[in-house]
Amino acid sequence: MNNEFMNRKDKIISAAIQLIDESGLSSLTFQNLAIKFNMPKEMLYRYYGSTDEILEEIVDVFTNQDAIIFAKVEAMDIPHVKKVNEFFKLAYNTYQRHGNFLILPMNFEELIHNVHTRDILVHSIKARINFIKKEFEAAMNDKEITDVLLTPEELTDIYYGVLWEKILNHRIWEKDVDFTMEKNTVFEKIIDVLKIAQSNPE
Repeated sequence: MNNEFMNRKDKIISAAIQLIDESGLSSLTFQNLAIKFNMPKEMLYRYYGSTDEILEEIVDVFTNQDAIIFAKVEAMDIPHVKKVNEFFKLAYNTYQRHGNFLILPMNFEELIHNVHTRDILVHSIKARINFIKKEFEAAMNDKEITDVLLTPEELTDIYYGVLWEKILNHRIWEKDVDFTMEKNTVFEKIIDVLKIAQSNPE
């Protein structure tokens, strides 16, 4: 598969994301995409057989970003509880750079009922939750978090709930929310409440 073919597919995906962002998931048709991409509708079928194939690739783009974030965080030589914060910082930065990724949470209900995207999306969400929970469990085992009545599962629910609430606010308020500001106020305060027992720096 040559580079020109791949570049054209990337541009189609980008146009599809913009189209959904502007007009909703129902607007993703080959007719609308052809107008958006300034290409004859028939040519689009050279690259994708259906709009469901396009949706699958859009969700793949999203989940691939998560895989990159997981790898970066796991490679960090820092306490487990700090890894949780780093995950959210990197996730926020991703949404800050690629605001169109917000089409996924905003269209979650439809995507989760689409047989072509359900499994990919569910796997992605479970991977995020399991990653966060694993780090909280390790933080408790290593005594990084003390005097906490919450379980790792409950802490994960709190963190993940705050993440989605801020993402949705970002969308509802027309992208006026500063993700960088939010990540440094909400999650750092949660960590303070957890009474982290930090070791003295070497």
